[in-house]
Amino acid sequence: MEQLVNPGLSDVDRWMSANGLTLAPEKSECVILTGKHSFGSPVFHIQGSRVPVKRDIRYLGVRLDTRVSFVTHATSVASGAKQAATALGRLMPNVGGPSQSKRRLLMSEYTAGSSTVPQYGWKE
Repeated sequence: MEQLVNPGLSDVDRWMSANGLTLAPEKSECVILTGKHSFGSPVFHIQGSRVPVKRDIRYLGVRLDTRVSFVTHATSVASGAKQAATALGRLMPNVGGPSQSKRRLLMSEYTAGSSTVPQYGWKE
């Protein structure tokens, strides 16, 4: 695998340099998407720096893992949603529920689409 990928990484690095772009090898990381197959950890290099192979990485907001199972992504999203719900719950009074103004504020947050909390299956 290294014999195929490392020359490709060098080509990408050369292309980026030729087009005025820079690559930060210290920020680079990779994940091997294998499904159910096991693999030996390959050694990749960019500009002489070793690229670490991780079990999962975050790419465009989605956690990708080696098994392409999305379990780590679902766990991460559920944890974030739980933290957001807990924070919102602490803002509300414990007796009598939230006031009408607080309900409007929360609904405007959801309907404006500015919420970073996933809205899977959300119905108004």
